[in-house]
Amino acid sequence: MLPDAFEHQLEGAKAQRIVLVAGREALCAERAREAFSEEPVDESRVAAGPGQLREAVELWQTPSWFDAPRLVVAWGVEALAPSARATKEREAELAALERLIQGPTGQDRLLLWAPEADRRLRPVRLLQERGALLDASPPTEREYGAWVRHLAAAEELSLTPQAARAYEESALDLLALRAALRVGALYADDAPLHEDVARWAAPPGGELKVFALTDALLGRDAGGLSTAVPRLLAQGESPIGLVALAARQLRLIARALALRAQGVPQQEWPSRLGVHPYVASKIADASRRWAERDLRRAFRALLNCDLSLKSGGAAETSLLLGLMSAVRSR
Repeated sequence: MLPDAFEHQLEGAKAQRIVLVAGREALCAERAREAFSEEPVDESRVAAGPGQLREAVELWQTPSWFDAPRLVVAWGVEALAPSARATKEREAELAALERLIQGPTGQDRLLLWAPEADRRLRPVRLLQERGALLDASPPTEREYGAWVRHLAAAEELSLTPQAARAYEESALDLLALRAALRVGALYADDAPLHEDVARWAAPPGGELKVFALTDALLGRDAGGLSTAVPRLLAQGESPIGLVALAARQLRLIARALALRAQGVPQQEWPSRLGVHPYVASKIADASRRWAERDLRRAFRALLNCDLSLKSGGAAETSLLLGLMSAVRSR
C-alpha cells in the first residue's frame, strides 16, 4: 500500500471506536497509536499471549481513573490469526469483540494490531465494512520508494537521489526504516543527507541498527521493543551490551529531568548532556514521558535483567522481559 492511501485510511478510521491494523508492518500500528494519542488519553497496553483479546475487551469496558478518554492497545493479537486454534476461549473472545463492535458508541478506543489477521472472521469483516480496518501489508518494491520519501518528509529530512536509493535498497521494515531515517537526520543538519551516511544508517539486507531499540526505549514503546530485540540478537548483538545501552539512555533521561528541574534553557542541553542537538531534542521529548519514580523502577528492572543474563538466563526472554518491565515501570 502507498503511504498516502494508508494515511487516508487512518484519517477515516479516526471516527471509529474500535480499529484493527491488519498486516505485518508495525509502523502502521504505531502511526495509528500516535494519531489516536494526539489528544490526551488514558493509554493502557495489553501484552501478547493467551487471553489477550479477552483482557483488552474487559479493560476497554472498565471505566478510566483519569479525566480523559481511554485508549486500549493490544499488539500482536493471536486470536485473530488464521492459525489460531479453534478453542472455546477463542470463540468467546471473538464473540465478545463482535458484541463490542455492534455496541453503543463512545469516546473510548480499542486499537488492535494483528500481523496475521483472518479476514474471514466475522469481527474482522464487520470492522472492514465500517472502515475500521487499516491495511498494514508490507509495501511492494515499487511502493517502498514512496514510503522512503514520505517518511523522510515527515522528519523534514532532505535526501540526495543516491541517499534515497540507498534507503530503498536497505529492505528494512517500515518501522526500522523510520528509525534509520531519524538517525540519518543526526548527520544531515539542514543539508541534504548523502549516500555514505544513508548506507551506514540503513545497510543493505535488512540489518537493524541498535538505535531502533533506543528509540523504542525513549518512547516507552513496548511494540517497538518486541520487534527490535529478536532481530538485534539474531544479528549477533550482545544482550549485555544492549542492557548497557538501555541504561545509558535512562541515565540521559535522568539528567534531562534534573536540567528541567533546575530551569536550564533547552538550548544548553546538548552541551550539558554531551550529545548532538538532535539527540538532545529526542531526550527532552522522552523526558516528558518519564517521572523519577519510573526511572528508579526501570533501573531496577535493568539490574534484574543483567543479573538474569549473567546467571545463564535465556538471552531473548530475559532481555525482552527486562526491557518491557523498564518501559512499563509506572
